[in-house]
Amino acid sequence: MPTYRVIWIIEIEAESAVAAANQARDVQRDPKSLAALFEVTEWPSMDMQSGRSAPRIAADLAEVA
Repeated sequence: MPTYRVIWIIEIEAESAVAAANQARDVQRDPKSLAALFEVTEWPSMDMQSGRSAPRIAADLAEVA
C-alpha cells in the first residue's frame, strides 16, 4: 500500500505558533468549514529508480461530499 503526504495550508494571525495551530485545528473540525482542499503527494516523492518527482494531486473533499 502506498504512503501519501497530505498537506493542508491555511494562513492564520495569532499570538503564537501554538495559538495558530489551535485555531487551524478548530477550522478543520468545524463542519461548516471550507477546509477541504488538500495537496497530496505519494511519499517518498522521488521515484528512486528514475529520479522523477511523483505528481502532486489536489484533492477537494468539498466536491466529493
